[in-house]
Amino acid sequence: MKDQSGHQTILFADICDSVRMYENMGNEMGIKIAAPSMEQMTAITEEHGGNLIRTQGDGVKCSFPSVDSAYDAALSMQGWHRRGQCRIKVAFSHGDTVFTQDDLFGDPVHIAARLLSVARANEILMSGDTAQQLSADRRDNTRLLDVARVKGKSQPIDIYMVIGTPDDTSTSIKTMICST
Repeated sequence: MKDQSGHQTILFADICDSVRMYENMGNEMGIKIAAPSMEQMTAITEEHGGNLIRTQGDGVKCSFPSVDSAYDAALSMQGWHRRGQCRIKVAFSHGDTVFTQDDLFGDPVHIAARLLSVARANEILMSGDTAQQLSADRRDNTRLLDVARVKGKSQPIDIYMVIGTPDDTSTSIKTMICST
């Protein structure tokens, strides 16, 4: 991986309920479902100018040069999975990162990971600071979901959710976030 220190948008995407999927369907069938999902998330990352940092479990950690490209990738990932056999959740945050030991570290990594932990299937969450950096047309498709404390942060953060796109307004707010 090339040096990616500096301002990046970090995106996490994860297959929802994968443990239950493997338990109910067995390992072979679970892998048959998860493998194409992981391949597609990686391909979509690259299509939108992002870099796969690493896979972790049944999910991906990616970086993007802009908030808009991460947003577009998140929508594409969710769109692909709506037609598939498994669901995913996505979260991203933008900020200063440090590249070391083949990985990226920094505040946006921690925030994106915390947001992913509260996201539900089919949701895309982002920090308020990140939402404010979206272009106007994309920002119009987000809504403040909550202001909450997240582990590791001294102050509450604004949590935004993608509520749809101009051609898909069926997404509704259904997550309630509890302070951790």
